Amino acid sequence: MRLPTDRGGTSMNTRFVVVTTRRDHAVERACRIADHLKSHGLQEVRRSSRQIFLASPGASFEAFGPAITIFGTLYGRCTPPQGGPAHANGGTTERLARRLTNSSWGRYVAFFETDDDLGVMADPSGSGIGYEVADEEVSLLCDRVDPSLLRAAGLTGRVELNALHGCLIDPTTAIQAKFLRGVERLAPGRLHSLLGRHAPIAIWSPATVAERRDDPEDRLRASLDQTLSGPGCIRPLVQLSSGLDSSIIVSSLAAIAPMTRAMTATSAAGDVEETPHARSAAAHAGVPLIEKRSDALPDYRSFFDAPQIAHPYLHGLDDLFANSVEDAGSDMGADAVVTGQGGDALFFNSPSPLVAVDRRRALGSWVARRSLVDDARRSGSTIWHHLIPAELDRFRQTQIPSHTMVPPASGSLNRGLARRAFASRIPVDVARRGSKGEATVLYGRAAVANLQFLRETLLGGVLASCGIVDEQRLEHLLTPDHLFYSLHNHSLILLASCEAWLRAWR
Repeated sequence: MRLPTDRGGTSMNTRFVVVTTRRDHAVERACRIADHLKSHGLQEVRRSSRQIFLASPGASFEAFGPAITIFGTLYGRCTPPQGGPAHANGGTTERLARRLTNSSWGRYVAFFETDDDLGVMADPSGSGIGYEVADEEVSLLCDRVDPSLLRAAGLTGRVELNALHGCLIDPTTAIQAKFLRGVERLAPGRLHSLLGRHAPIAIWSPATVAERRDDPEDRLRASLDQTLSGPGCIRPLVQLSSGLDSSIIVSSLAAIAPMTRAMTATSAAGDVEETPHARSAAAHAGVPLIEKRSDALPDYRSFFDAPQIAHPYLHGLDDLFANSVEDAGSDMGADAVVTGQGGDALFFNSPSPLVAVDRRRALGSWVARRSLVDDARRSGSTIWHHLIPAELDRFRQTQIPSHTMVPPASGSLNRGLARRAFASRIPVDVARRGSKGEATVLYGRAAVANLQFLRETLLGGVLASCGIVDEQRLEHLLTPDHLFYSLHNHSLILLASCEAWLRAWR
């Protein structure tokens, strides 16, 4: 069920908090913490002898008897579960968790209670987010961690400056790195004992369910078609970026739902010009294309107003076009908005060395070495997307078992398997395309628009005071002349985001 929405809202940046008493003498403290959280707008939805469950207005909550409590959404599988449940002792938290994963997909964090243990598990896909912060007496489980929540519980999370430094070097580490000491993120599909009765147990893992087949291309096409057919969309709108993934989606969905429409959003100044490829993909799929242009630029001040979480946000360009997508969907009466996003999550960490080997053989050692920077820039080897949870996780969850059984050799060379499997569904120019649009000019204009704020914020800021960035170098970087020539202005949006995050947590 979904809790009623309170117009007054809540000052807490979280959908749910579960307070667990780990020691008998700490019951009173747990109650005080819960009372404090309720005074900030959270509602108590359930209570047991050791746990108090609280949720924000509008949160999805479900109780299945006294043993299982779910925050999030469950839905049935599109296909029967692959692989039977492992043997478990009756009445254990492990048995309860296995029953849940063998009956449903979902986006959730589940709590299990038996006579001798308390367990918690984030859903196997990783869509449900859960963090644990604990001391010897109590623990807090929540979907988002912010400084005010920890202060209310008398708990602490210490900033890991090395992790923040690593994020500035490679932003993709924000996905998995640990930025706060004492704050633990739940591993998807693993059962954790809140009372320390056992080490985490792998309830669901790809190795236990993935099939090995000799026809991965057929399997990939069939699983995608089944996934897109499942929700029964009649008038879907596809957000067409003109990349490989969204081009595959628009042609596949058009064959299932004839009333499919597509839209592409670009900068009004033409900084990220993807329209020719988008037109080609839409024409190949036989669907109308809506072209939306926007002259908006990111406002770096907004990063400091937003509530912070357990890691820095990766702000990018997606937010700028979100309103255009929403407007287009509303105008056409779309019943779903579908994107190709998620391909990077499956393929990003599986690069092939064959491209580098071929380049080395063709050009020789020194020439190949000098070309690496240019290759990385052309291939768009860094992601800058602000990660947000998908509303329809059923689209991707049924894909995961299929992708985990694909032989790695079939999927090398930048989605080589997908290019072959869907060759008939995408136009030649998209199939042969090796990179995404270049946004250097747009990031440069954004940096100039935010230059005064960046100087006021970063010079003398906490990143500089901690020694993470060189203030003298920043002084040189944050000038109109340097921004005009620089190819690295996209790094400034990350600096602003990390500065906002560190200020909130120190």
